Amino acid sequence: HRVVCDKMVGETEGTGIVHIAPGCGAEDFEVHKAQGIGIVDPVDEAGRYLDGFGQLTGMSVTDVAPIVYESLREKGYLVKKEKLEHRYPVCWRCGDELIFRLVDEWFIRSDALRKRLIEAARTVNWIPDYMGRRMEDWLNNMQDWCISRRRFWGLPLPFYYCSDCGHITMVGSKSELAKLAGLSIERLPELHRPWIDAVPIKCEKCGGEAVRTKDVGDCWMDAGIVPFSTLKYKEDREFWQKWFPAEFICEMREQIRLWFYSMLFMSVTLEGRSPYENVLIYEKVFDEHGEPMHRARRNVIWFDEAVDKMGADIMRWLFASQNTAYNISFGYGPGKEIKRKLLTFWNAYSFFMTYASLDQPDVVLTDAPADGLAELDRWVLSRLHTVIHGATEAYERYNAMSVVKQVEAFFDDLSNWYIRRNRRRFWRATSDTDKQAAYQTLYTVLTEVTKLIAPIVPFLAEEIYQNLVVSVHPDAPRSVHLADFPKANMELVDASLEADAAVAKRIVSLGLSARNKAGIKVRQPLGKMLVRLESDDERGGLERFMADILDELNVKTIKVVDSLQDVAEPVVRFNLKLVGPRLGAKLVEARRVLESERSRVYDSAIKGGLVSLTVDGEKLSFEPSELVLGLEGREGYSVAATGALAVALDTTLDEELMVEGMVRELVRHVQVMRKDAGFNVEDRIDLYVACDDQVRSRIEQRIGFL
Repeated sequence: HRVVCDKMVGETEGTGIVHIAPGCGAEDFEVHKAQGIGIVDPVDEAGRYLDGFGQLTGMSVTDVAPIVYESLREKGYLVKKEKLEHRYPVCWRCGDELIFRLVDEWFIRSDALRKRLIEAARTVNWIPDYMGRRMEDWLNNMQDWCISRRRFWGLPLPFYYCSDCGHITMVGSKSELAKLAGLSIERLPELHRPWIDAVPIKCEKCGGEAVRTKDVGDCWMDAGIVPFSTLKYKEDREFWQKWFPAEFICEMREQIRLWFYSMLFMSVTLEGRSPYENVLIYEKVFDEHGEPMHRARRNVIWFDEAVDKMGADIMRWLFASQNTAYNISFGYGPGKEIKRKLLTFWNAYSFFMTYASLDQPDVVLTDAPADGLAELDRWVLSRLHTVIHGATEAYERYNAMSVVKQVEAFFDDLSNWYIRRNRRRFWRATSDTDKQAAYQTLYTVLTEVTKLIAPIVPFLAEEIYQNLVVSVHPDAPRSVHLADFPKANMELVDASLEADAAVAKRIVSLGLSARNKAGIKVRQPLGKMLVRLESDDERGGLERFMADILDELNVKTIKVVDSLQDVAEPVVRFNLKLVGPRLGAKLVEARRVLESERSRVYDSAIKGGLVSLTVDGEKLSFEPSELVLGLEGREGYSVAATGALAVALDTTLDEELMVEGMVRELVRHVQVMRKDAGFNVEDRIDLYVACDDQVRSRIEQRIGFL
């Protein structure tokens, strides 16, 4: 035996002594090269011991441990026997234990290219940018590239060995192979195993017979040569230069050491430059619960199944909506949520098609505003061009998630504010300038958004474009993907108008939340709502859209107040995740002090200021984020708040409000009956109501509403 020193063995773990087997371990092999230690390679490719190893001969390495133990015991060498748990490599597919074994392989020496590879990688726009540093780390630590694989399937390596003189011939093309083989290779079904193995060639050195190595190539060699093999690199350089380098590629992070690396290696070797300009890299794709997909877990979703079940566009929007810096979740649950969001836009399109088919408005393809625009028209066009501007910038930065978030917010604005607030303009029986302006505005919005989302949802966008544009404008580009991408017209952007509408929408959202807390449907009118504004800047939005807010919330009056203390009690609690560890044993006393000073604490926190409390003689300060703030309505009021903006609905119902609510409920039932009966929007019906005299009197008072 021979004992050597090496840094692979440490003093802090184990005995500080370890046996080595240079034929069965990478680190051990490096020690062999440094120390000149002999190599013993005891097992064959199946992991069975070779001849010459006594009773172990022919046995699998996983079965010999008991025999080795017994042999050591019989010889008096066994000091102790115990089981130790440690990390060990296993097959990724079946889970069987693996062993390392020294074999001869084919390598490409890589060190000479290292500097040039790093320089080429630095010219690439990596998204996220830290992925560029990962690539550089890989290049700094890369070893010689092992390009051979001992498999049947794969790209046959073109290395032919002559047993007579030992010369190796490398064949570079089909024509060269045919020439050296002295026969036509067209008769071969394909240039893969087993057919290629039956074709020897003439040794270019001695004229003897040379036979191809049985190894096949690393699959990433084949993938890495794609920028050259598929673009007529050798046949038509002008054509190749037109398409090289690629402007954009996208794959998961493992491709840094695989596909991205192999392409970079090939390109730098052949052309001295990177084969791509922009690389978007994402993390792994997990199931919707954040778990890796494996057959054994039965949580794998195959592409074909997903396309049939949820649709390609929903899959694309789902992927595009997520941050590529984190693992991507995929599943039918999130797919349903994406479908709901896309249906919001589809329903807006359907609304237009339904009423346009009745009125046949004269709409044109233009991004110029129509004449006689209402304030909501100007608002939605302003929002449109704000989104086009923001989404275009996000596209250019390859930030699909930002595009999706901006567009989804616009979907909501379009459907739940613009169309909802404008329905009566489309319902109007007569056609006038105002109705035409509404049609033209909505048409412009739909066509521009369709083009904006086409890169992410190409099939949905094409369907809408064909119906909205091609069917009525035969001279227009025949596909949405051939149309010009929308351009933001910043002259149509009105930041003040957008800010005011955002205030109105926030107030409406809080009002609906307050109704929901009280269990009062929107159909039931209420007499009054109090509003506490966050700042005076919001007053303009409230006043500008007062009529819309009143109508959306179905309240008679709105009053702005400085405080809601007469109708609501402040609720203040600690955010225990943030302050629990800091307070520790003082938490109970701190809660008591907080409750006793909740009004002062609430008023200070909603203004964004620090909150001070004296707990057990110690003055403590808290950020607003360390507190949970709320309002609880007093008797007769329902309250909702976000930050300092709050609303309080007076839930008291008098006789007149109850009657109006009853009539609105009757209208809802009639609408449901129309739908169930299959009536179209334009169908006029006779309505009969069976009721007592009191209800009849109430209905007759509001017959115009019906």
